Amino acid sequence: MESPSVSDGSDEEQCQDVICRDEEGQVLILKDVWKVTDCISCQCIAGLLKCVRRLQVNFPGQRYGYVPLTEPCEQPTCNTLEFIRDRRERAKVRLCE
Repeated sequence: MESPSVSDGSDEEQCQDVICRDEEGQVLILKDVWKVTDCISCQCIAGLLKCVRRLQVNFPGQRYGYVPLTEPCEQPTCNTLEFIRDRRERAKVRLCE
């Protein structure tokens, strides 16, 4: 016999405005994707910020030598605020996808 599903009575699955907080306590209400730079985007999922940086790294001397690079950062294991700050300036010197 299957065990009955357990519900906490919340409507989190249908909630469109999820509240997330960065590491400094700033409240962010995100519905879809928040574009920080051309290369970095963040999303609020289940109350946690998830950011990703997507780049195409070019190898000098190779005309079509691009390699995609994806760098994820997800709370609580990654400090999203530091991730964004550290990579915001570096994004200007690389080709974004």
